[in-house]
Amino acid sequence: MMKIKEYRLKSNLTQQELADKIGISKSYISELENNLKYPSVKILIHLSVILNVTTDELLGLKAYRDIKSVTKIICYMFLFDISYRLLKSPLFNIWKEV
Repeated sequence: MMKIKEYRLKSNLTQQELADKIGISKSYISELENNLKYPSVKILIHLSVILNVTTDELLGLKAYRDIKSVTKIICYMFLFDISYRLLKSPLFNIWKEV
């Protein structure tokens, strides 16, 4: 479970302030904090820099976890991001019409 809200509150930021710093919507921050969506790798890195924590801390990973677990989570996030982009692409709309 991601810990974005915990670190946002420790940084004394509102959802709107955090969203403005990254360039995303407040509702997207809310969805991330409620684990309804997963951030892209790019947004995850922005969050970690702004909140001054590691990406592992944001993702709620323990330091003792093995590299396979971390790699698997990053791969899932990457695949989710690519799938989302494909579904939003004009090419996908063409396939749906066929």
